[in-house]
Amino acid sequence: MDPELVGNTRRFVVSELAGSSNILVHLRDLGINLSKDDQRLKRALEKIKVLENEGYSFDLAPASAILIVLREMGLFKDLLKVDYWKVVSDDDMHVAIVKVNGELGVAEGVGPVHAIDKALRSVVSRLFPELNNVVLTDYRVILPGEVKNTESVVRVLMEFSDGKLRWRTVGVSRSIIAASVEALVDGLNYILMINHYKK
Repeated sequence: MDPELVGNTRRFVVSELAGSSNILVHLRDLGINLSKDDQRLKRALEKIKVLENEGYSFDLAPASAILIVLREMGLFKDLLKVDYWKVVSDDDMHVAIVKVNGELGVAEGVGPVHAIDKALRSVVSRLFPELNNVVLTDYRVILPGEVKNTESVVRVLMEFSDGKLRWRTVGVSRSIIAASVEALVDGLNYILMINHYKK
């Protein structure tokens, strides 16, 4: 059944089991046409498989997988690069310091992740004002359990919207804050990449 007949849309899952066809659908939506036999695509899929064994899950966060593919293929370079970040928490006060693309940002938030988000956005709003309309619509912390070498990790899923599109990214680390930074930066880089390819 065509999902559009009932007001829904077709969703192509990206995971280690999905293969290259689903990734090619996402790339075609961006105007990038590749052969299924492209060796760069195969290398990107291998990287996705390795990351899934480390606790990542791209079925709920395809934006992160698309970024991995484009980076591996040399088709996208991160426009936002976090050089440094730190959060200092004391009782109810949380202050974050970030250095993004060589520029410093400092902010206080109601929690460590909120402080990082505000500090990051204080820099991003100067570098890319078009990101001011991007909001975080969902934030989830998932404990996938033990992975590789019995190391416990957390998975952070973030959903974003710019009023037109919705997309999800994932971050994985032993630290909730580090996983959140990864998902947050991927989310902002993703919409910058979308805007780049839609020009």
